[in-house]
Amino acid sequence: MSCKDIMNSAPPVLQKGTTVADALALLRQEKRMNLPVTDAKGKYLGLFGAHQILMLALPKGARADDEQNLAFIADSVGDVISRLKVVAAHPVERYMDSESETLTPDTPLVETLHILYLRREDLPVVDPVSQLLKGIVTIRSSLGKLMVTE
Repeated sequence: MSCKDIMNSAPPVLQKGTTVADALALLRQEKRMNLPVTDAKGKYLGLFGAHQILMLALPKGARADDEQNLAFIADSVGDVISRLKVVAAHPVERYMDSESETLTPDTPLVETLHILYLRREDLPVVDPVSQLLKGIVTIRSSLGKLMVTE
């Protein structure tokens, strides 16, 4: 078995140029943590999702990858919403993760599960030659396909 046996071969995608606001709406509608971003021909460009939205919601000084004591920042919900409104019309490719790990359709199943276990996030499946998005493997969908019922 390989990754193609458990991937969703028709995931919802964000097209290059989709706004942050429209991406957030689609993420909520589809109940997804991440969505792949593609160009008009289906070439995979990156992932955009909850991590990027949380980063955009934070004050710039709090966006470092290290742990910080941010108790001194007294933001309100309105402050967070204001930061998101500033970027709402920006295209997702401005903030997407273009370096996220990808799988190929032939990635062995155990390797796929191991990467899911380590990464704890959705994994795009990309053709290694054409760079076209072939699908996505999510923890939720993998568990659903691998559940044994008696």
